[in-house]
Amino acid sequence: HINPTIEGMTVTVTAKIIEVENTKITFEITALDELGLIGTGTHVRYVVNRDRLLKKTEERCKMIENLDR
Repeated sequence: HINPTIEGMTVTVTAKIIEVENTKITFEITALDELGLIGTGTHVRYVVNRDRLLKKTEERCKMIENLDR
């Protein structure tokens, strides 16, 4: 956060990919209002294999079911 913005102003946020490392994607974020820069930062996300995630979720659910018995 660099500067405050005034209620009612238009805020524009831009995300730019600055690094890709295997499944890790790093973004550079900038936020501007009608008067200029109001914030910057970085954000990291990971690409997830959906099928693998669902399989792990099912395995964990089975662990919970076994505890209830």
